[in-house]
Amino acid sequence: YPDDPYVVARDAAIADAVIATSSIDDDTAPLDSQPHEPRGSPRDT
Repeated sequence: YPDDPYVVARDAAIADAVIATSSIDDDTAPLDSQPHEPRGSPRDT
């Protein structure tokens, strides 16, 4: 399991996505993760 290329690539992609999302979440609050966040939401303006 730890050496399976597909699993390694998948886990790396998930980790990258989590890191990318958490790093920008403080400033931009992506609509897909926080759709009801009022700040900077084009849905409300």
